[in-house]
Order: sequence, then C-alpha cells, then structure tokens
Amino acid sequence: MSTRQARVYMATAAAMLAVFASALAFGIGGPQFTWTVAYSGSVVFCGIAALACWVAVRNTRGARSCSWQAMAAGLTGWTIGNLIWAYYALIRQ
Repeated sequence: MSTRQARVYMATAAAMLAVFASALAFGIGGPQFTWTVAYSGSVVFCGIAALACWVAVRNTRGARSCSWQAMAAGLTGWTIGNLIWAYYALIRQ
C-alpha cells in the first residue's frame, strides 16, 4: 500500500468517526436512530480494526506476525460479538 492510499484510508476513517461521534453526541434523528448508529458504528469500527490487523499479519513475518494474528483473532471475535449484540438489540428488541 502506498503512502497516498494509507492517507486516503485514514482520512476516510477519520471522517466516518467524526460523523459517528456527532450523531451520538447530539442525538441527531431521535433515540432510535441514535441507538442504531451506535450499534452499527460499533460493528463497523471493530470490523475496520480487525481488517487492519489482518493486513498487518500479511505484511509482517515471525513473532510480529504471531502477535498481529492474536490481535486480529481477538478483534474478529469482538466484531462477531458486537454483530450478535446489535442484532438482538436492534432487530429482536
């Protein structure tokens, strides 16, 4: 990945985070919309973190790769847990 691509990805993630934080802080759209944004954002940002760790696994070797694998596996589990939690909170209510 080039430096330019990395900057574009970081700027996109920062913009998404700003919109997410604003929606939560100001309660835009009412309580139900705020909860939907909160749960959806949690799943999305956990997924982005897990994906970034899996990319790091691919780009490293040796002990560092094992460390990134452990982090990536943990974040993947956390993402799946958040997805299940969001399903029960938003859909199954």
